[in-house]
Amino acid sequence: MMSPQEISARDLYRLIEKLLVEQCGCVAHISLKTCIDVIEHHESDLGRLLKIHPLGVHPSKHIGYLVFWIRKLKPISVAYALSDLEPYQHDPDHDVSHDKELNTINEVVSIYVAQHLMLSYAEDNLIIGGIEESEKAEFVRKIQRVLENVLTLTVDVGHGHGNLFKSFLYDMRYRTFGPHHVVHFVNHVVYAARGSLKGEGKS
Repeated sequence: MMSPQEISARDLYRLIEKLLVEQCGCVAHISLKTCIDVIEHHESDLGRLLKIHPLGVHPSKHIGYLVFWIRKLKPISVAYALSDLEPYQHDPDHDVSHDKELNTINEVVSIYVAQHLMLSYAEDNLIIGGIEESEKAEFVRKIQRVLENVLTLTVDVGHGHGNLFKSFLYDMRYRTFGPHHVVHFVNHVVYAARGSLKGEGKS
């Protein structure tokens, strides 16, 4: 019989598998053992937070700590875009060049996991208060719109320029990056979406 952690790890494995295909257009190896490791560390953090917040841990922190451990422990490896593999499908004697490997795949998938969970919590009306049942579907659309707008903003990335999505990838890979960075991002997106829904901030 599987433990609760193993069940959660398999759910995470399937989510990553889905995001790799649907969002990233790539194939990769996913380590179930590392997914279990991610879940165990995530649950340990949540247990610690529950001692501080006995009434419950906010969904943004659930998301932030899970994303942190995916990025930290890296359950995904040997990732290639499907488009890069196509020329070699009928030529088994040739391998795709190593420089085509997607070395930021764990960071990329971490961001997509955050988006997926943010929308999932919003669909269940758990991410923020003050949303009526009749407003829920529109609120989810507002979150999607805010995410699209924010992640495509032009910002500095390392020594160059890019969008906020690429800036996230750079910081997650090369800079000190903690769960609180994701928590703040999630909260900003959610509050911006609610403000747009409610017409807040308009004069």
